[in-house]
Amino acid sequence: MILFSLLVMACTTSESSPRHIYNEGSRKLAAQELEEASTQLLDARDKAGSDATLRQYAAYNLALSHAQKGLPLEESDPDAASEEYAKAVSWFRDAIRINPTDEEARYNLEIALKRIQMLADKRNAGKNGLEPRLDRLLEDTRTLRDQMRNLSSQIESTGDLQDPSGYRTQFDALAIQARTLQADASTILQLSGAERSEIENKLEEEQRDQDKMRMAQLSNLDFHLNFGRDEIADARRSLRRLNIEQAFDRLEETVRKVKRAREQLLDPVTVLKVLAQEEEQLTQQTMSLLASKNQDLLIDAGQEEEAKRLPGWFNGTFLSKSQNGISERTKEMLQRFEYAGESDSTEAAPEEQEMMALVQDAVIPLSKASDSMSKAKAALESESFTVAVQEEYQSLLALAQAIERFADAKTLIELSYETQNALLYRITPSEDSRQEDIPEQERLDQVNRSLGENIGRIQRLKGALEREKQKQLQQVQASAGENQEENPADSVHALFEEAERLRSIVQNSLDDMKTAIDTENDG
Repeated sequence: MILFSLLVMACTTSESSPRHIYNEGSRKLAAQELEEASTQLLDARDKAGSDATLRQYAAYNLALSHAQKGLPLEESDPDAASEEYAKAVSWFRDAIRINPTDEEARYNLEIALKRIQMLADKRNAGKNGLEPRLDRLLEDTRTLRDQMRNLSSQIESTGDLQDPSGYRTQFDALAIQARTLQADASTILQLSGAERSEIENKLEEEQRDQDKMRMAQLSNLDFHLNFGRDEIADARRSLRRLNIEQAFDRLEETVRKVKRAREQLLDPVTVLKVLAQEEEQLTQQTMSLLASKNQDLLIDAGQEEEAKRLPGWFNGTFLSKSQNGISERTKEMLQRFEYAGESDSTEAAPEEQEMMALVQDAVIPLSKASDSMSKAKAALESESFTVAVQEEYQSLLALAQAIERFADAKTLIELSYETQNALLYRITPSEDSRQEDIPEQERLDQVNRSLGENIGRIQRLKGALEREKQKQLQQVQASAGENQEENPADSVHALFEEAERLRSIVQNSLDDMKTAIDTENDG
C-alpha cells in the first residue's frame, strides 16, 4: 500500500513563495484534494530553484498525490490508474535523484512499480495460458501453410518445379517462420508439462475429480502436439531442401494435429459444433469440385468460370485428407462419449447423472456421423463425388442430432415446433401437387421419423426446463433485496411448474399420435 508522508516547512511571509505553495499543496494532499494538491506541488517543484530540500520534498509528495489518484481507479479504469502510477514512479525517482539516501521514497517507488505490474498482469490475464497460446499457434500455422500454398502456385505457374532454386530467399524466409512455430510448440509443451507436474505433486487425497480430468486433457494435448511439432520440423527440413509440396503437406498435417491438441481443452459440445462447421465447409467444397467435373450441374456462366479457376491441388485426394482429419477427431469424441457413458454415475450428483444420460444418448448419432465420414473419405479418394456429397450430408445430419442432445429449452421448443409443422404438412390432405409425388411408404417413414424426433425432444425438454429453472433461481437469489414483500423465487417456481404442465400435455399428445399411427398401420 502507498505510504503517506507529509513534511510541513516553516511558513514564510510571502504567499507566492515556493515553500508557502508547497505547504498549501501538502495540506491539500492531507485533505485528499488530490487535483489541487498536484497542481500546487508541481508549481512548488518548478519554483524551488536551488532549494534542494524543497525540490526533494515537493517531488516526493507530488509522487504521493499521483499514487493516491491511481488507487481508486484500479477497478474502474486500470489504464488511467497505470498512468497515475507511472507519474508517481517518475517523481519518486526524481526525489531519489536529489537525495539517494531517501529510503521511504525507494520503498514507495517499489510499491508503485508493483501496482503497475499488477495492473498489466490483469490486462494480460489469460493471454499466455495454454488455450490462447494454442489458438495463436493454430492461426500462425495456418498462415504459414497458406504462404506455402501461394509459393507452390507461383512456382508451378512459372514452370520451375524441377528447379526452384531461384526462390531460395522465399524458402529461407518460410523456414525461419517454421522454426518459430517449432519453438512456440515447445513452449506450450513445457507449460503443459509444468501444470501436469504441479497436479502430480499433490497428495492423492488432495486431488479432485477436476484435477484428474485436467491431467487426462493435458496428456492428450501433449500426445497430439508432440506429433504436430515433429511435422513442423519435417516441414522446415523440406523447405531447406526446396521441396515445397512436401513442406505444404507437413504443415497441413500440423494444422490437424494442433486442432486436436486444442480440442482437448474444449468442452465436448463446442468441439461437436466446430466439427459440424468444418464438415459443412467440406461439403460445399466437394459440391464445387463435383460441379467442375460435371458441367451439367453448372447453373450459369459465373459458376463455369469459378470451376475453371479451381487450383490443381484442389482434388479428391486433398479433400479426402480433410475428411480424414475431421473423421479422426469425430472418432476421438465418440471414444470420449463412450468412455463417459460407461462410467459409474450412481453416486454422482443429479445434474451430473443427467449429463451422463445426454452423453449416452449422443453416442448413436455420433457413431452414425463417424460411419458416414469414413464412407465419404473413401468416395473422395475414388473421386466418386456424388456419393461423397451424400455421405457428407448424412454426417452433418447426424452431428446435428448429437449436438441437439445438449440443447437448451428454447432451442428444443423451436426445433419441436418446426418439426411438428412439417409433420402436419405430411399427414394433412393438401392440394399441393408435391405431396402427390411422394410414395405412401416414404411419406409414412418421414412421419414416423419426425414424430420420433419430437418425442425425444419433448422428453429431453424436462431436464432442460429444470436446468433453466435452477439458473433463474440462482439469478434471482443473487439480486434479491432484503425488503422485498414477495419472494421472486416463488414466481420462478410457478413459471416452470406451468411449463412442465404444458410439456406433459404435449408429451401425452405425441404418445397418443404415435399409438394412433401404429394402430392404423397394423390394421
